[in-house]
Amino acid sequence: MPYGYLVTVALIALCTVLALAPVRRTTILSAARFRFALLINEQPFLGFCVLASSSLLAFAQGDLDSTGAWAVFGAAALTSLGLAVIAWRGIKAREVLDRARPS
Repeated sequence: MPYGYLVTVALIALCTVLALAPVRRTTILSAARFRFALLINEQPFLGFCVLASSSLLAFAQGDLDSTGAWAVFGAAALTSLGLAVIAWRGIKAREVLDRARPS
């Protein structure tokens, strides 16, 4: 089991989930969510590049040889879909911001 790959995927997956489904409380949880989701929300392609490079490295080194490692790879694939949703939302928001800007 490649633990470095597991930690990388888990951290990016946590940030992606927090960016997609924010905590709606006005407590310390919302401040923590903001800090964890800020980079992924602003730069989803950076998260995708880190996931892709980590996955390619694990594959090239032959670390994807157990069931747990393939489960982590599946989590990385699902996280990539979440990052695509975040990028799509960002592209959609640009049109709205352009219309709201006075000419």
